Amino acid sequence: MNSQEHIVRPTYDVHGREVDFFVSTKGYKAYYQVCSDISSPSTLRREILPLKAIDDNYPKYIICKGKGIIDDVDGIRLIDYDEWLKDPV
Repeated sequence: MNSQEHIVRPTYDVHGREVDFFVSTKGYKAYYQVCSDISSPSTLRREILPLKAIDDNYPKYIICKGKGIIDDVDGIRLIDYDEWLKDPV
């Protein structure tokens, strides 16, 4: 694999919970959840739990429509889908 190649692995399993995407390139790794509506506390919890179960220090993101005023939950960044399209992380 050369330095320009990358891996995007959908449905990454973490202790029986699903993380939507794991991205890995030379020098960069990150985990992503994608959710259409994060306004419900139960939905937010469902999306965050698998990311919190990952025991490493790589970035973790939730990309969602209309994330509201919260930018970060326990080190997990919440990113508005429309903003992410302009500048993907």
